[in-house]
Amino acid sequence: MNRRTLQLAVLGMGLGLGGPSPRAAKRPLLTVSGRLQRTNDTAGQGYAFSEEEFLALPQRSITTATIWTPTARFIGPGLADVLSHVQASGETIRFSALNDYSVDVPWTDLERYAPLLAHSRDGQRMGVAKYGPLWLMYPRDQFPTELSGRVATTRFIWQVYAIKVI
Repeated sequence: MNRRTLQLAVLGMGLGLGGPSPRAAKRPLLTVSGRLQRTNDTAGQGYAFSEEEFLALPQRSITTATIWTPTARFIGPGLADVLSHVQASGETIRFSALNDYSVDVPWTDLERYAPLLAHSRDGQRMGVAKYGPLWLMYPRDQFPTELSGRVATTRFIWQVYAIKVI
């Protein structure tokens, strides 16, 4: 499946356009590649999280505002839990979004800020038109000085569909 087909499939699922087809239901919510010890693709190079598997990870929340949203409660697994699930290790985590935006996040952010990959905001699943399917969320209100600058703001990447551990 090429990237554009994946984008259209996720867009259709995120907007609730008739619900996912049986084929669409098998598409991953998130793929993780790079320096992993645990893979589940046929080439042994990455890990594809189904929506069900992703939602089965330990869930937590961050209540914070962003420059795009008022204070809200964001829910999803901790990024550290996602990476632990695939036994990843590295120095940098590259996030890719459906809109072709990408950003590198230092591994040290896992310990310092404990960001999560939010799938819901105030109890509602986020579709593509509302920053979904996944949004890398930091506790901005707990670290207002550190997480309000230009560099920090670039790390709040939404429409995440892929992660590469470098």
